Amino acid sequence: MDIDRYAAPSGKNHHSENFPVVSWLVDPAYRSAVLVFYQFARTLDDIADHPTLATDEKISRLEGYRTAFLGRDDDDYAAAVACRRMMQEREISLQHGLDLLKAFFIDVHQKRCASWSALRVYCQYSAAPVGRFMLDLHREDQWLWPLADGLSQALQILNHLQDMGDDYHQLNRIYLPQDWMDQAGVQEKMLVAPCLSNPLRGVVDRMLTGVEGLLDSSRTLGYNIRNRRLAADVLVIDRLAWMMVRQLRTGDPLIHRLKPNKRAFFQAGVTGLYRYVAHIFR
Repeated sequence: MDIDRYAAPSGKNHHSENFPVVSWLVDPAYRSAVLVFYQFARTLDDIADHPTLATDEKISRLEGYRTAFLGRDDDDYAAAVACRRMMQEREISLQHGLDLLKAFFIDVHQKRCASWSALRVYCQYSAAPVGRFMLDLHREDQWLWPLADGLSQALQILNHLQDMGDDYHQLNRIYLPQDWMDQAGVQEKMLVAPCLSNPLRGVVDRMLTGVEGLLDSSRTLGYNIRNRRLAADVLVIDRLAWMMVRQLRTGDPLIHRLKPNKRAFFQAGVTGLYRYVAHIFR
């Protein structure tokens, strides 16, 4: 794939993400669209997270992608043009892409997160559009959006917890709620310590409790999706998320990167599929 003139590729792709972007469970008829949407998001993320690009340059590039996404055909912003055309062809609201763009503008301007509510608002732009896009792509009902929002936000916050050391060290960005850090006596330098301090462990556990609440709020999502392959995929991802919560409860993301391994993917797949089959044949 050719690289857009104003992209800032990090080398990441859908194979290197913490959670699966497009699994074998997704119907092949939808996979190309998912990858186009992912490439748009990946391109924007790489710009916002680039360690050496100046703030003004990041904003200028993101503005260029927004203009192209809204209707200007420009080969320099091919990822935006391709995503816009795909969404228009499939009659999917462009608002999902615009919400993603807003999240990356927030990343450029905002290095700290004031509270848990502020973090959830951010995730509503950075993560919820992905779940809503998947539902719209599969022609599912919009009343499922709030359920998908909970799962999407949970996955995003788990990613923030996995990456909190790197985010601070490389980008001077902290997604942990500042008010919770202050209440626990957490100092920012603790994020570059060799391991989690007791105060920081307390904030992480408090966030994980919040994630569990989000996962509970979305527990019925997979059982209400009509597309069987997507429903099964959601149940597998939900299972992976719960496994990641347990890993972060007992592990230390400052010592080594915590992410599902092949065994975890296999266990989540078996459990998720079993739950789905049990549901449809009950």
